Amino acid sequence: MTELERVLVAKVLEEKSCPEALTGCVLWTGNTDRKGYGRIRVRLLGGLLDIKAHRAAFELVFGDVPSGLWVLHSCDVSACVNPAHLRAGTAKENTDDMLRRGRESRGERHSTKLSREQARYALEAAGTCAEVANQLGVSKSLVSLIRQRRRWKVL
Repeated sequence: MTELERVLVAKVLEEKSCPEALTGCVLWTGNTDRKGYGRIRVRLLGGLLDIKAHRAAFELVFGDVPSGLWVLHSCDVSACVNPAHLRAGTAKENTDDMLRRGRESRGERHSTKLSREQARYALEAAGTCAEVANQLGVSKSLVSLIRQRRRWKVL
């Protein structure tokens, strides 16, 4: 971020965040994306700066996020912008945290179509997607997505 961007982002963070006494989180009160992560959009002469609020908070305190790393929450609160709750980490560390804490958004807890065993069967069974889908009573596109690891990534 440029110095001007840093000043503008810091101002927006100050205006649109609120401390939460019980958890120590600082909650973003501005716009969020569909997953609940805060979004900061600042109009500049050169265009629009659009950045996740927690990433902006991290960068203001710790500097730029190293290439290839993400900003992870230790508190599991997507709207939290408290730098003390944020750290840089890999995508794998983020996934490992998610699984360890039981926050996966896919899988048996969230699927109305298949159990874990059925999804594993769809992944490993011989036959076409259409044949396996017919056996399980689901669409062939669901079986295809499972085989591409776009659904039920953790089996």
